[in-house]
Amino acid sequence: MTTVLAMVMLFSVVATPVLAEETSTTTCKHEYVCKICTVKVPNGELSQKVCGKCGATEYVAAHNHTLNEVGVCTCCEINILGLMNQAYMYAFPLVLMDVTAEKVTNTEAATYTQAPTNQFVHVPAFADANAKDIVLPNVDTLYSQAFLDLSKTAVIVELPKTDRFCIMQAMDAYSNTIDIIECNELESRTTYIFTGPNFEGEIPTGMIEVKCPTNMVWILGRTVCGDDENNDKDGWLITRTIQYQMKMYTLEQLKNSTQDQPLVGEYEEEYDGIVPLDYVIYNLTVDEFFDRANELMISNPPAAEDAEVMKLFSYIGVGPGLDFDSSKFGTDATTLLYGWIRKNIVQNCVAGSSEFRKDNGVWSYYGEPIGDYGTEYAFRCLIALAGFGANPAEMAIYPAAEADEAGEALTGENAYVIHIDAEQLELLNKHNGFGFWSITAYGTDQYLIANEENRYCINDRNVVYNADGTIDIYVAKEAPADTEKYPNWLPVGEEGFKLYFRIYLPCDEILNNEWTMPGIEKYVADEEDDTTGGAVKDDATGDDVEDNTGKELEDTKAPETGDTNMIMLWAVICMFALAGIYLTKIVVRN
Repeated sequence: MTTVLAMVMLFSVVATPVLAEETSTTTCKHEYVCKICTVKVPNGELSQKVCGKCGATEYVAAHNHTLNEVGVCTCCEINILGLMNQAYMYAFPLVLMDVTAEKVTNTEAATYTQAPTNQFVHVPAFADANAKDIVLPNVDTLYSQAFLDLSKTAVIVELPKTDRFCIMQAMDAYSNTIDIIECNELESRTTYIFTGPNFEGEIPTGMIEVKCPTNMVWILGRTVCGDDENNDKDGWLITRTIQYQMKMYTLEQLKNSTQDQPLVGEYEEEYDGIVPLDYVIYNLTVDEFFDRANELMISNPPAAEDAEVMKLFSYIGVGPGLDFDSSKFGTDATTLLYGWIRKNIVQNCVAGSSEFRKDNGVWSYYGEPIGDYGTEYAFRCLIALAGFGANPAEMAIYPAAEADEAGEALTGENAYVIHIDAEQLELLNKHNGFGFWSITAYGTDQYLIANEENRYCINDRNVVYNADGTIDIYVAKEAPADTEKYPNWLPVGEEGFKLYFRIYLPCDEILNNEWTMPGIEKYVADEEDDTTGGAVKDDATGDDVEDNTGKELEDTKAPETGDTNMIMLWAVICMFALAGIYLTKIVVRN
């Protein structure tokens, strides 16, 4: 138990490595030592030779570390757990990007869900409960996406001018936004050329260059659908016409006049049907994860501002082209540390991102520097876990809620109403004419909730207004019996869920969090509108029942004192038992 507690307390600590003191001399008989701790080691155990006397270096040094119970080397006092934890958060978006690319491009020819590298895949319909490629998919826009490989060629993208919200977000291999092209702001059809960090060719006349810092680039396009276009008969054809005006081909194809010939991809059984997020967390061993990251960093170099942390990471074999070898720390010990890191990845990222969180009533969200993270690696990792490919805040914010006004967790056992008043609507509609908003429900697994209606969100294009110009949205597992409420019903399952209030192109007041967001209150149906299937009457009817806040009313019998004491005793016992179970389970499945 002491060991477990010590690990839990130490998760965020990264000890400063102790480097060998090196003295300069004109002549030297080299003594090869570990560059990290000055301990002499046999040459066969060195991955880089460094002389402890004169500092002559042949390659990075590393010796077999002996770790204590909290992941610190007893020889050199380097906090291996801390470095591994920080390196994991740093590299997680990079590895997730690569696995997502493998999933999306795992096909020989383009389909509605996949396409070879350097080729658009246009999704012709909204995501549904079966969509598992990315977490928290929106159901406001049709996606167009492509994964680029700029290591050998440049990629050309032709985009149309649109009459609606339509953007192309380009992200580097670490999920930082490189550029956002707003097709609704273009004067006419425009051609862009995406070039990698080593591109040396000439830019064809009339093309706008988008310089990319990494060779792997994710282009994620979103085209909003109008309410009359949200159907699978002929409505989507209107939006898909815009998608089909988007063209992508390589510079070589242009030179060879083969830009109209589809590229041929490759299929690998390993990536067939995988869920990228689960694959990274549960399928990759510690050596597989870091070796994959090291290889990816060769073609997708870390940014210049990452140099300091990359030097620290190199001490454990993490960096471009390095070799991570868990046996140098003890395979069993490393597996234990890796399990703890993965199990606690969310709370570790949250702890490193608290300053970017904004609260507004029951809602909370993360603002700048979302989408362009700089050196905020924990924040970058958190968004990769919770909303991979998120837009920068000026393009969209994503407030989320998991509890109601009473502070109780949202669950399908209750029904809720979200009231949007006139003042709130004025701010929501205050944009350049292309913005919009929606409220979407997700399960605790961060994917859409299956329901017979295939209805996953209520938005500004399909919502029905009250007579006074306000809006009431009903969130429940069962449809309201009142037909007037049915159009604004957002179905959920029987278990816990969360809501996301997406606001695209937010006005300054919303962007700066200078407004009050709508609340989420328990909805108690009347006799004609039994939304919950078992809801009691509203106390406004005069019946003595539990009110909306769950407070006990006068005629409800309170437990006897002895019963209360017994309940409290059992609660304390259970609390300590659960705490013990939690603290002993620090290893996730491998």
